[in-house]
Amino acid sequence: MRATPVLEVRGLEKHFLGRRRLFGATAPALKAVQLVSFSLQAGNALGVVGESGCGKSTLAKTIMGLHEPTGGEVLLDGRDVRDIPRKEFASRVQFVFQDPYSSLNPRKTVRQTLDAPMRHLAGLDAPAREERAAELLDLVGLRPEFAGRYPHEFSGGQRQRIGIARALAASADVLLLDEPVSALDVSVQAQVLNLLRKLQRELGLTYLFIAHDLAVVENLCDEVAVMYLGRIVEQAPREVLFREPRHPYTHTLLSAVPVPGQARGQRLRLVAPGDASGLTDEGVGCAFAPRCYRAEPRCREELPPLDDAAVGHPVACHFASDTDPKEHAG
Repeated sequence: MRATPVLEVRGLEKHFLGRRRLFGATAPALKAVQLVSFSLQAGNALGVVGESGCGKSTLAKTIMGLHEPTGGEVLLDGRDVRDIPRKEFASRVQFVFQDPYSSLNPRKTVRQTLDAPMRHLAGLDAPAREERAAELLDLVGLRPEFAGRYPHEFSGGQRQRIGIARALAASADVLLLDEPVSALDVSVQAQVLNLLRKLQRELGLTYLFIAHDLAVVENLCDEVAVMYLGRIVEQAPREVLFREPRHPYTHTLLSAVPVPGQARGQRLRLVAPGDASGLTDEGVGCAFAPRCYRAEPRCREELPPLDDAAVGHPVACHFASDTDPKEHAG
């Protein structure tokens, strides 16, 4: 394993200014990402999971530079991305969007879509771009003659394959994938996930995979980070997190994942009242405390640090060693 992570995030924050209310008052800033840190080794896949509104997509877009960070830093091969020319960064790191129907320009053919990054980022001439386009389409399981077609002529799964091909057009080795299969049918999801696994294996790609579906993350990722209200509350290797979750929020998420062959009611189903809204949290106490089956007065008064002292992997819970839902739920 290389000493320097290919992608590292240190204390990253993204706050959005509050809207002005009636009579001149201003709403508190929305703290979409709060002091997020992690490192990602080359060839690995990190899954970031959580409910809608927890800040995971904002995290990916801030890393990519689509949002200006409020604080913290992002490093690529140990270099601060602010010191890397934008063209160089874009040739190494690319984004795959969630919606394959809106992420492709309907007025451009597949060839034109693939042509832009090859011309502007890789500097390829016309014959090389033509050859590379055919190679990319073959790589993602599409026929070369599809290059002259428009997006409306393809299914959702085919459009997402085109989106992946576009991300790889300039030979990027780090992909930020924002819920890339959530808009697809289940059978098509499996095909796209198999493609992503194949590409990672053959090209040595590194993935930051944003998802709300833990079954998808378990299928693809080496490590999993669980986000709640802009913060990572637990992070562990895939096998550890799914076998021994320690944060009550992780327990709650996992309890909602269907288990094949297990009848309804055979296992404890945890329900956390409310939702992951309210990103104006001021950092006093644990944000999950109002919904938590394990919460005690201390949880509402003291923000738990994200550390691995109690259970061997980072967990932001005062009671990380004692969160068995069978003992505390209901």
